[in-house]
Amino acid sequence: MISAIFWEGSEAELIELVEKGVIEAYTSPQILDELERVLLSQKFKLRKDGVSNLVGYFTTLTHVMIPKSTIHVIPEDPSDNRIIECALEAKADLIVSGDKHLLALKEFKGVKVRRASETLKLLNEGAF
Repeated sequence: MISAIFWEGSEAELIELVEKGVIEAYTSPQILDELERVLLSQKFKLRKDGVSNLVGYFTTLTHVMIPKSTIHVIPEDPSDNRIIECALEAKADLIVSGDKHLLALKEFKGVKVRRASETLKLLNEGAF
């Protein structure tokens, strides 16, 4: 989500596909909280109302899932586990991420982890 907000590229293209209803995206309250925390950090220098608008946008754009289980697969970065929990709850086929911990996992319980660029390539090839 962060990459789609600030940079043109594969992530932004995927968000456009979500906007058009070509693909579905899922999130959770925990992921949205993390998004807000990161956007409010000094790195981005955004105003609170701007951050609220961005979080609201992703809340309405995606299906918000409430994971019923907690997992501990990535001890190096526990917040990454929230992504997996959301994907499992959504019965998603794929997690799209540039996060090194998630990418190293490659797959968890049938949910593949791929970079945005690879996902776009597969979509263009009709692999999904």
